[in-house]
Amino acid sequence: MNVNRTNYFKQIVDWIDKYVCDPADLTCVDIRLERVNVSNLKIYISLLKKIELIILKNKKYVINWYYEEGDEDILEMGEDISFLLNMPFNLIKVNNVRSLQD
Repeated sequence: MNVNRTNYFKQIVDWIDKYVCDPADLTCVDIRLERVNVSNLKIYISLLKKIELIILKNKKYVINWYYEEGDEDILEMGEDISFLLNMPFNLIKVNNVRSLQD
């Protein structure tokens, strides 16, 4: 992993670590991926495990996993991660992931 990506993910990890100490009553996490490699997948799983700590603060979270219509790989990945972490995901089919960014 190059230095820029490492720094980018470190900033996210640091922010989540701080956030879970005093989270909102409801935390909504929207995940929109077009492709994933194995090293990034490990990072995403690690980040989601941190989000799960919100439960320890008697707060709630919602994970919305968006996948593009016809993209069975991203859909299955969401299902697998949800099962692996025993975290409920809302699996949401969209016509075009890019359109959600606007």
